[in-house]
This record gives sequence, C-alpha cells and structure tokens, in this order.
Amino acid sequence: MKILHLSTWETGGAAIAATRLSNTLNDMGATSEVLHMSSRLPAYLDAAIGKLAHFTNPIFHSYNYFGQNISSKINIFKPDIIHIHWIGAGFVTPESLAKLNLPIVWTLHDLWPLCGAEHLPGSNRFKAGYLKSNRPTGEKGVDLDLLVWQRKIKAFKDLNITYVAPSHYLTEQAQSALALGDHRLVYLQNGIDSEIFAPARSAIRKPVILFVAMNPELDLNKGYSDFLAAVDLLSISLRLAHKIKVIGGQITSPEMMAKEYQSATITVVASKIENLPYVVMESMACGAPVVAYNVGGIPDLIDHKISGYLARPGDVKDLARGMELLLSSPKLLAEYAKVGHAKITKNFEMKNVAKKYLSLYQELI
Repeated sequence: MKILHLSTWETGGAAIAATRLSNTLNDMGATSEVLHMSSRLPAYLDAAIGKLAHFTNPIFHSYNYFGQNISSKINIFKPDIIHIHWIGAGFVTPESLAKLNLPIVWTLHDLWPLCGAEHLPGSNRFKAGYLKSNRPTGEKGVDLDLLVWQRKIKAFKDLNITYVAPSHYLTEQAQSALALGDHRLVYLQNGIDSEIFAPARSAIRKPVILFVAMNPELDLNKGYSDFLAAVDLLSISLRLAHKIKVIGGQITSPEMMAKEYQSATITVVASKIENLPYVVMESMACGAPVVAYNVGGIPDLIDHKISGYLARPGDVKDLARGMELLLSSPKLLAEYAKVGHAKITKNFEMKNVAKKYLSLYQELI
C-alpha cells in the first residue's frame, strides 16, 4: 500500500502528526511519504490575497487560489491513498483536489476544510452556511470566507473524502458543519512514540515552569500574555523557586523536546482553543503534569485534579490557581504525573494509531 501525505510545512502540529504517522507506517511495511510545499510563492500570494478583506476573527486564514502543482508527484509516486493533514497558506487548491481520482483521508487538525478561509470559526457561518446576510458586523472588503467556502463546496462535493477528527471537540464541531454533507467522519486520535516521550530515569527535576508554542508572541491563540499574567499572580516564593522557560520553534527533534518536558516541573497551556495538542500529550507522557484552559480537545487528555488542572477558559486567576496547587505540593505533583503518564501511554501510542489508520486505508481501497 502506498500513502502520500500532504502537509504545507515541515514544522508545527500537523507536520509532526504527518511525519510520525508516515514513519510508523513505513516501519509496518507500507510505503509512505510526506509531501511539503516546495516553494514559498503560494504562501506569499496567499498573504497578499488576505489584504483584500478585514476580518473580525483573528485566527489564521488560508485562501488557496494559487497552489503548488502536485500532479507530477502523484504521477511518479502513484499512491493508493491521499492523506491530507494541513494544506493551508496556499499549498493546494480545492480545485486541484477535485481532479484526484483517489480516496482521500483528511485529518482535521483544525476546521479549515469545513469552514471558509478561516482555520477555526469565529461565528456560526460554518454551520448555517456563508451568506451575505450573516457576515459578522465589522468585517470589510471582499467576503473571502464566503468565496473560499463556495469553492470548497463545489470542489469537494463528489470527492471520496473521509474526515478524521482527533478529538471529541473537533468531532462535534465537524458534525455541525454544513460543508460536511454526506462525507464520512471518523474519530481517531493522534499518537506519540512512548519510547521517546517517557519520564526521565531520574526522578529529580529542575524547578521549571514550561510554556511551549511555535510563535508565542505572534500567535494570539496560544495565550502567551495570559501565561505571563498567571505567573505574576503566583506567590513570590514560587516565582523565585522556579525558572520560567519558553520554547518556541528552536527545537529540532522529538528527543530534544522530550528532554525539555523531562526537566520541567509543570507545563502550562493557555491556548484559547486547541484540537488535541501535542504539547499536553507529550508533557504528560514525560511525567510533567499540565495546567491548561478547559478548551477544545484538551479535556480528552487531562482529567481535572486527577492528572492535571483544567482552568476556566480565559480565567487567568484560575490558571494561576492550578499552577500554585501543583507547584506547592510535591506529593500531588507526583500523583498527577503517574496517572497522566499511564493514560497517555495506554491510549495514544503511535503504533496503535497507525494500525487504525491502516485499517481505514484498506477499507477505502
């Protein structure tokens, strides 16, 4: 079986998922490869198109009018399945997908396939349909969300697409999307390598409060300002005792990232919305409990006050309360770490996830 995965970038959550799955599938005897954007030109053109509109939704938008030609790669590789992970920033146009006479598996790392140009909805237009009458007040210029949504509806209508939602949150959101139509939707989690993401052999940890995001200062969804505000609310003794460490895009391997989690006391995730974040999954697997907002698919991973702390969304004081609770109690910290590690290794092992994907591919072929 030959599987071609599509992922715009080589970094980020979707790219990590694509690479991990592809490598594991190869280890299991399949022939799998990941195709990334080979030129930045489509991304530059996409950014230029975005200047035609003013959105009230700050989430990243993709228009995909001038995508990369992937037909030559498909003709050479001759895949049995196309597996799409993330094709935003202009990588592949909906119209070019419409020409593929192959089964498509599309993992929903966000809701772009079922929305307009936005990757996460800022209104209920993705449920009701994108109309001139329900455009959010305050938006100006060309209604690119409407135009992109119409293109997707037309292009995807007759395609053999199976959407995969990695979290219960994404499953519920996708089910309510008008663009889902008659396409199949499957719930199947992302996975990690529990041999890499595992607790350090030594139980001694450096007193570190860890925050991880690709672009913490630019991506408003990651809640970096909330994290800093929560740290300021901690007692002076805890602030003095713990180093604050922020990890951006400088980590180049899973092994390096695992060492960061292994050296952390806790990891904090202050995102406004998330699907099934690897930061939470990997940190828990490495034995560092997570304090996070109770949003998106994060409750799929963290059991409140059992394996971590789920703060009320947007409540900085509650985020700080969760941090203080764990940092001030070594016993509680150890209990949460043990339970969290056990849950992740049991339910999110990459080999088991890959087996489920193989079964899905075989069924579609």
